[in-house]
Amino acid sequence: MNLKVGFSGTNGWLANHVIKSLESKSISIIDFDKITRKLADRPREQEIDKLDWFFHFGSKTNIEKSFIDPFSTYKNNLISTLTAIEIAKISKAKLLYLSSYIYGDPKYQPIDENHIVKPNNPYMSSKWIAEQICTDICQQLNISLTVFRLFNIYGSGLKRGRLISDLLYNVLHNEDLVLNDPSPVRDYLYIEDFIDLILCMLNLDKSPAGIFNVGSGKSYTNIEVAKTFQSIINSLLEINILSKPRKNDISICTVDIKKLVNHFNWEPKYNLDEGIQHIFKLVSIENPISE
Repeated sequence: MNLKVGFSGTNGWLANHVIKSLESKSISIIDFDKITRKLADRPREQEIDKLDWFFHFGSKTNIEKSFIDPFSTYKNNLISTLTAIEIAKISKAKLLYLSSYIYGDPKYQPIDENHIVKPNNPYMSSKWIAEQICTDICQQLNISLTVFRLFNIYGSGLKRGRLISDLLYNVLHNEDLVLNDPSPVRDYLYIEDFIDLILCMLNLDKSPAGIFNVGSGKSYTNIEVAKTFQSIINSLLEINILSKPRKNDISICTVDIKKLVNHFNWEPKYNLDEGIQHIFKLVSIENPISE
């Protein structure tokens, strides 16, 4: 594909994976991360060439820190989004805005795009407000806007602090698999499937504009995820349950991806077992992996 794609958040885990894949398809990547980080400055029109797409991946994502310093979270996530929209306008690009789970405590399952939005932390709220800013300005300026509301994307190299990356750390260090709470149910999408979704979007002839929940459509309890690790590595590592549920945690979160599948003619290729097995092919561990 002969495309030029601008990016923010290029130092992030997700953007790094996507950029490597797009570059392997000979798609030109233009790094705008420094510009979107300069919250006091507006982008200079003479510094921006025409783009096909602008991908706004940059964001402060730490929920705990958003409670401690909500001012920094809101300032970064809102102003950087305004800058991303302005770059899309100047470059005449379509805009992809990466949002997050913003539904709060679900009223029904699985969660579709029509579910009531009810953020329950400053990070989530900042993403929702930024979504509305994108929608309002892009409608006014006739900018094609695609919003991906990401649930849980996992893969190799993901920093600790999320279930799968923490369990992977346990395995690599020959430690028991630690669970704070075995019960929560979550949807997990493997990074390769997310990249495939991006490629499907770039290949569309029609406008991909709209708001889409992004997940696999399959959900698992924390204990099921830990047992999947056990079965794959054929290990004697125990599952250590600490019984320390997170405050105000959501117990069940399942995703309706019908709109996503229909619009992009896309379906996930990896189930959880296959995704975790693929991770182990990419990392070096002492424990043998059963085939």
